[in-house]
Amino acid sequence: MHFSRLPEYKGMFTSVWPLLESRAEAGVTLHFIDRGIDTGDIVAQQVFPIPSWWTCRDLYFAFNQHAGQLLEQWFARLLDGDVRAQPQSAVGSSYFSKDAIDYGALKINPLSTAWVLRNQIRAFAFREYQFLRWDGKPVVSATILPGRSQFKAGTLISTTDDYVELCTIDYDVRLNFDRLPEMLKACERGDLEAVVALQANIAGYNDANPQGWTPLIVASYAGAYEVVDWLLQQGADPERPNNKGTTPLMYAKDAYLAGRCRKTFQLLLRKGARLEAADHCGRALADYVTDEQFAQLRGAF
Repeated sequence: MHFSRLPEYKGMFTSVWPLLESRAEAGVTLHFIDRGIDTGDIVAQQVFPIPSWWTCRDLYFAFNQHAGQLLEQWFARLLDGDVRAQPQSAVGSSYFSKDAIDYGALKINPLSTAWVLRNQIRAFAFREYQFLRWDGKPVVSATILPGRSQFKAGTLISTTDDYVELCTIDYDVRLNFDRLPEMLKACERGDLEAVVALQANIAGYNDANPQGWTPLIVASYAGAYEVVDWLLQQGADPERPNNKGTTPLMYAKDAYLAGRCRKTFQLLLRKGARLEAADHCGRALADYVTDEQFAQLRGAF
């Protein structure tokens, strides 16, 4: 299973290249192994869209999800040997080795277009590993401003605690600094105005702290209905769990049963959250409540 839509992006760093090149889609490929590097005949592929706000972390999680789905579809046929494959085309084929990117030398270079700079920020934003930095501060996203750059690329226009604005070779760009802790506190308070104001200061709507708590998880536990609704509208994943596999719906059930908010639980169900989703202990929501409480929660939908 290769994390790309072969024949493109053979080799390494497949969560980076589609973002650097501003691709609208990515895919996973089930293929035979031969003597080459990801050059074997293709059995099947699954293609999916790349939202404009995704980082390489989001793309990596999506690769895992779709690879699991593809393997589930094909596993029995693989065991039975009922598999046909097609040779890879030479058209559109690309390969990158482990030396193609030097992660120790990554830096923001304003001597580029604003579009290229924006894509670089997305392509290397993976909280568990690295962010690109400006003056030592982690940059989680970049916003292209409407004004054409009037000065030399790299010229500072303004600086605040939240961002720095500078010139590139074509358009001015705003580099947004990391403020995930403040975003999570705003979600806990149910402060939608603050959440909206801080959206550029997190690495995508599925960003998470070291425990894996996303803005949606925090808002779901707090019973902050308006925040949950807004995050889902932006594209936050209703099933993205924390590091223990606990889903937003599992946290929303606490708000429901405690009387903080019942609408949040219902909203997550309507948006695709599953009652049967299990955490890393193999336990689903029903395993954490009484039969009476589970019947009540099922009745919410």
